[in-house]
Amino acid sequence: MATFTLLDKVIFENASSMELKDEYGKIIAFIKKEVHSDREKDNSYIYTSADGKIMGQIHRKNTGLKRFLLAEYEFNYGEERFYLKDKVGNSMLYFSVMAEFPDQKILIEENLNEDVDLHSNDERIASILTGDSFFTVSFSFEDSIRPHSNLFVLLVLMYFMLKIYKDETGVVDDIIDIFED
Repeated sequence: MATFTLLDKVIFENASSMELKDEYGKIIAFIKKEVHSDREKDNSYIYTSADGKIMGQIHRKNTGLKRFLLAEYEFNYGEERFYLKDKVGNSMLYFSVMAEFPDQKILIEENLNEDVDLHSNDERIASILTGDSFFTVSFSFEDSIRPHSNLFVLLVLMYFMLKIYKDETGVVDDIIDIFED
């Protein structure tokens, strides 16, 4: 398994660019917030290789209040466009997103340790390890998943969709607590 790390500077610096490093500390990619007029504010990210080539982009689709019940995402990789959506029922309890890639059923789902696993055709092939440190997130990939491949880029970018999900479920929990008191 190969491990990569990202220093999430958005948390404490409101930075728009973050470095993804391999296990040797070499920068392999940059993740940047994207501002785009037809997308939800602060919900769009771009993955760029260290040599400056845009490899992928993800954003949550603007579906109004429906997004609190069933979020939808668009992932662009090269010329390909993929649509992802929350897994109905599960997403109310934990982060769970589904997609279909050519010859692959994709499931990105939070596990009991609050890490997030990427499954392809029911086989776990990668994980977001969220518990390593407050500012650092680690990604663990099976050796068959190459850096900059579509599943690699997807999982790295889905970390930011996970953060949005966590922020919004926290707000919803706070609202529910207000009405319970």
